[in-house]
Amino acid sequence: MIERLQPDQGRRYCGENWGSLCPGTGSLCSRGSKMDGQFKRNLWFPILLGISELTSLVPLVQPRKSEMVESLGLAVAQAAQMNTMKMIVEGYEATKYQNYLAVGGFALVVADYLHTLPDEVRLIWPGKMSLPKGLFFVMRYYILFHHVLAVLYGERVGLSPAECKASFDRVSVSVLSLVVAAEALLFLRVYTFSGKSRKMLAYLIIQFTAIHATAFALLFQFLRSVKYIKYPFRNMTCMPVQLESPLLAGVFSLLLLSVIIVMLIMVWIAFQKHRNLNSALLKIFYRDGVFYFICLSALASANIVVSYAAPEGFKFLFVQTEADIHVLLATRMLLHLRGWAERERDVSFGPQASEPEWETIQLPYQEMATIAEPMPSSYTKYGRDESLC
Repeated sequence: MIERLQPDQGRRYCGENWGSLCPGTGSLCSRGSKMDGQFKRNLWFPILLGISELTSLVPLVQPRKSEMVESLGLAVAQAAQMNTMKMIVEGYEATKYQNYLAVGGFALVVADYLHTLPDEVRLIWPGKMSLPKGLFFVMRYYILFHHVLAVLYGERVGLSPAECKASFDRVSVSVLSLVVAAEALLFLRVYTFSGKSRKMLAYLIIQFTAIHATAFALLFQFLRSVKYIKYPFRNMTCMPVQLESPLLAGVFSLLLLSVIIVMLIMVWIAFQKHRNLNSALLKIFYRDGVFYFICLSALASANIVVSYAAPEGFKFLFVQTEADIHVLLATRMLLHLRGWAERERDVSFGPQASEPEWETIQLPYQEMATIAEPMPSSYTKYGRDESLC
């Protein structure tokens, strides 16, 4: 506090040194007896008084400020720990559901393989090797190896971040490769359905290359954005902590676009060329194609929505499911077509009937899926062979 000096104190200690500290007392003094009464009304007095008051409070404020900073830092650290624990729990839950779907998909693939193996042996194995047959075998047996890769990624624990990243990259590229193989079979169906038109072949090659090359480019960009860290707990499965989900949504958007375009082309060809043709096999071809389109469109749309709207851990929830359904639908459609072709051929000829003059109308995968229809009288045995699809 500042002492208020009496007039005699000011004259005794200060003399003419107005506004200075009195020697030995540390008190402010005035200029003289005539100025003593005016000192209290001087402009500097309240300013110096306030400075002295604030200076006396500094030792009391500093410890409180330090405690507040420490408390704030502790609160921030606790919040970060809680967020980390929440992320780990959500990631573990998401990984658990993904593994459930992966195991269920593997069981579905094995069940489908065992159920259709007799048809494969009867309808696929005897025919000569062709592009549809090669794609069939690739999808049919590679899907089993793919699920081994998926299990090695989703079920193993204690992997380093580098090992998790490498395993995730292998599974992701494998998934897209299976989908591309299934769509190649779909494109081949459209080509044969168009009557093996060269113009249609050129367009389909351009579309197939452009869409799927772009899809692979987006996938590689997405894989570069995926990051893994070392978790403080043991026996943890691989869980990414960073990714660019819009890139993954872009991949599924391109796949959906490809399926839509191909389906529109098939509808256009049907109305242009085959609307007056009454064939049970052709109806099966269309019915399977529409069902294929609906299923793949629904799965691709679901993956797009999940990639944008789902929490971080659930971005890959239906990825494996789409790959499994792609392969199962593509292989089953080929088996279904060839099974109906065999049935119609048996019904047409019969066990004892002699073979009349027929016009062979080739349907998809003509080495097995062929039907016979009576030839008009103007046709000979070596007449026109009309390729429908």
